[in-house]
Amino acid sequence: MSDPDRRARSNRRLLIVLALAVAPPVVLVLGPFRDRFFPPRAGELQALARVAAPRLDEAAVRELAGARLGDAAVAELARDAGSGRWEALAARLAALPRDLVTPGLMYLHGVAALQSKRPAAALAGLDAARRADDPGLSHEAGFALAQAFLMLERREPALALLRELAASPGARRAEAAAQLAALERRP
Repeated sequence: MSDPDRRARSNRRLLIVLALAVAPPVVLVLGPFRDRFFPPRAGELQALARVAAPRLDEAAVRELAGARLGDAAVAELARDAGSGRWEALAARLAALPRDLVTPGLMYLHGVAALQSKRPAAALAGLDAARRADDPGLSHEAGFALAQAFLMLERREPALALLRELAASPGARRAEAAAQLAALERRP
């Protein structure tokens, strides 16, 4: 048998082996398990999310930070927030010593992560801020956490939070009720 014939037969065998190795997973992903890999109506929940940056001037950042954080650090945080440098703000907040971190700063970190399109990074801080003793901060953090869940396509936790917010007094009550109604209309 000549050398070109051996190569051709070897190439055909290789193609058959590759086809047998690749075809079953492709058939499963495109067939019976399609919804697991490609959820129907993906992005619909993300479209409901309302991620707007709150007013974050130096006075607002000072209120969130509390008295333990120095004036220079507060000014840097306010400067990053005011200029829309959300990644820098999140990094600066993540670098703070734990003993200086307040629920307000956890909320601020969550907002920075949401603005940076990183909702998974926002979850822990927003959840901690939501459990704070300050009702206003708790309400704002809860609403931001619901937006993070929507961005992550996590319907059930978003529904639970929006129901809670729509039933409680707070600045975001009407927005939460409207979002809840829109979310409940979707299957």
